[in-house]
Amino acid sequence: MPIDPGAKGNITELSIPRPLVITSSDAAKKIFRAFQKETLRLSDLGSDTSSMWCRAAETAKKIALILAGSRFTDITAEDAEYGCLLTDVLVKNACVSIGENLSDNEYERESKRVETLI
Repeated sequence: MPIDPGAKGNITELSIPRPLVITSSDAAKKIFRAFQKETLRLSDLGSDTSSMWCRAAETAKKIALILAGSRFTDITAEDAEYGCLLTDVLVKNACVSIGENLSDNEYERESKRVETLI
């Protein structure tokens, strides 16, 4: 919106905003539920990187929402599948990186650094 110094609040209203309502198809909801069930299972394992899976389902939904919103359509099964697969890959890559770089003390950090050099 353009700035108008004379208007109240310094913003001129051009029109009333009409937000786009994007819904998920039944197939997309089924995919999201299955992914959420799996991520909850992974987050309950108790490993060092289990907490990485806590918000993965929401991230997958946001990715699918971005895809659908860019086309001005509802979330399809393909959008849901893509969001879940991309989130899965990103979280797994982050877990590998954490395992390779996280250390409890200076000795372990140096040991990991030497291992990567070898």
